[in-house]
Amino acid sequence: MKDDKIGIGQLKSLLAKKAKISERQAAQFVEALFQQISVGLQQDGQVKISGLGTFKIQWNEPRKSVDVNTGNEIVIDGYNKVTFSPEASIKTLVNEPYANLEPQIIDENGNPIDQPKNDPLQKLSDEADNIMLLIADLKKMDNQQNTNEQQEEPKQEEPKQEEPKQEEPKQEEPKQEEPKQ
Repeated sequence: MKDDKIGIGQLKSLLAKKAKISERQAAQFVEALFQQISVGLQQDGQVKISGLGTFKIQWNEPRKSVDVNTGNEIVIDGYNKVTFSPEASIKTLVNEPYANLEPQIIDENGNPIDQPKNDPLQKLSDEADNIMLLIADLKKMDNQQNTNEQQEEPKQEEPKQEEPKQEEPKQEEPKQEEPKQ
């Protein structure tokens, strides 16, 4: 993968060849482009180039680490770094040569682990079987729910007739005698 990276000198040469311009003109263009990106990042914190992508400044917080020579704990200062997010068209262009590749699982030594081949028809058949099982489960659940609802339906009760209230006999209050004069 390191061989896939190119330096600024190589970028200038490739630009000169592709654009059919002189190496000097390509160098001026690349230097001016990077200068404008640098100024834009300092002013706005991000630079978007249509058809290419977005450059942004990202702050990395200070963090603790260990000095490998002494074993002492140290603090690495916070710093800004420039990140780049390519536009979708650039991602597609870069990944196009690898689009037909299937992922491969490898062991810790980098050796591929044999996996069964993915037969599209077999996969489709397996998915159809899973769908049929799901449908059968849904039907069972629906039937059980219908059965439970039928069992739980309340029987209509006849309205209760109110029994006539019997009046309690009134107790007479004891008469008080009038005081004699």
